[in-house]
Amino acid sequence: MKTGTFFRMKMMLLLSIILTECHDSANDDSREELKCPPIGVDGTDGNILGIWQLVCIKDWTGDEGIDYSCDNITYYFQADSILSIRKHAGNLYGTYTYRYFYPRNGFYNLQIDAYRLICRVEKDIMFIIDGNNACEIYIRVEN
Repeated sequence: MKTGTFFRMKMMLLLSIILTECHDSANDDSREELKCPPIGVDGTDGNILGIWQLVCIKDWTGDEGIDYSCDNITYYFQADSILSIRKHAGNLYGTYTYRYFYPRNGFYNLQIDAYRLICRVEKDIMFIIDGNNACEIYIRVEN
């Protein structure tokens, strides 16, 4: 087996573990622990379009986290590949281009400008693994 292939397999295993831990830490019970839990709306698995509210960022083990649910930070993914991030009362924080795609590595990728992240979207929840292997958890608040 080539070294590059072995390295990719180890990375895929690590990412799978991180996404699993992230998913398990975001169950319905942990939503009740949020200071200001948003009301989630169902969408389609794998569909990133809509408005998402950042509720928490946890370390990859899912043990430690920072609650952002009261900060009202929203990410609006539009069909024209524009992402608008708003903070508090709708004030525009930034506008970016994004690309959401499924390459051969087995994970959805979210590229915001030049920054590539691993992403998983379920009906009303999204997980993004950032460059520090922290798990960002978002709730879909509008389709």
